[in-house]
Amino acid sequence: KDMRDKLIRAGNEAEWMAKFQQQPYVREGILLPLDQLGYFNGILPVGHKYRFAVNCDVAFGGGDSVSMPIGLHDQTDDIIYIVDWYFNSSGVAITVPGIVDMIIKHGIKNVTFEANAGGQLYASKVQEELKNRNYLCACDSVRAPNNASKEDKIKACEGVIRQKFRFLDSTKHSPEEFDGETTIYERSVEYERALEEMGTYVTIGKNTHDDAIDSISQIAERVFDTMQRKAVVMNCPF
Repeated sequence: KDMRDKLIRAGNEAEWMAKFQQQPYVREGILLPLDQLGYFNGILPVGHKYRFAVNCDVAFGGGDSVSMPIGLHDQTDDIIYIVDWYFNSSGVAITVPGIVDMIIKHGIKNVTFEANAGGQLYASKVQEELKNRNYLCACDSVRAPNNASKEDKIKACEGVIRQKFRFLDSTKHSPEEFDGETTIYERSVEYERALEEMGTYVTIGKNTHDDAIDSISQIAERVFDTMQRKAVVMNCPF
């Protein structure tokens, strides 16, 4: 972990992935290099009002990951703090209870699932598991609009993710820091894997997986309406 953090801080994410993760990738064309993102140390004040920004990109195994970032939207400064991240490539028997655990852990009352590729069925399975545990949470399934490709939608969210999102840094906190006046979050192993995948998404060539960046982009799209375009009045050129 120390070697990883040193390499990433130095901008050598590609070296870490190639030498230590056996997942080499091309440096050129990376949309969101990890050393260019916004971070925070995991400490947020208790009592401050946040609105959950949660979106789940579903998968049914086969190498793809179920990706559900947990965001806290601070409407005072319009910043989204990504405080946790469920990211797992196992089958439904593992990921559905895992998603439910995450929902209950954070006290989430509404989750949006992408309805494409079986997402509606997945949402119903999560809703059923929540009912079995006597926990109330509305699980909505929304079909992704087809007026733009997934790649275009991800690219449209780049600026918002850079400016408005804050990800957990690698800080580990000591027990005495838990003073009751702040809420403290730390990266999980799944959180780190999701960040690594997001930081290798390229706009040139093919991507093996895009689950992490897709789920983050869906939050950006729904909170900040990144696909909205403004009409501009201009003189007729003819």
